[in-house]
Amino acid sequence: MNYLNLYRYKYDKLNEIKKLLNSIVRDIPTLYSKEIVKINIHQLTHLIDCDIKLWGPIWTHNAFVYESMNGIFISHIHGTKKVPKSAINNLILLQNNPLKNIQIEFQNPNVTAFYEKLQSKKTVSIIAIF
Repeated sequence: MNYLNLYRYKYDKLNEIKKLLNSIVRDIPTLYSKEIVKINIHQLTHLIDCDIKLWGPIWTHNAFVYESMNGIFISHIHGTKKVPKSAINNLILLQNNPLKNIQIEFQNPNVTAFYEKLQSKKTVSIIAIF
């Protein structure tokens, strides 16, 4: 799964990963039980063709990046006093996101155009009085 988070990867390697994911999905009912096979497990069979090949690395279109950023954001707030000020200061720090400088190549030109449009937005200035 870490390979699917890289900024660049080889498409022929994706077919190999697809075979491994299909093998895992096929073996899960035997290794655990049929009850554990839910929609999320089944979605692994579509991960390469319907997500990665169309949209790029997982981090470009999956919520775990945002959940991770929330965890980072919250971990920088200490104490119980001046929480809003601390939150605003950390938000400003997080706006200097290093991901903005990464060049990503998408297979779909519409996705590329949309991504470039998102990256060209200026950061929002926040003015707060404390």
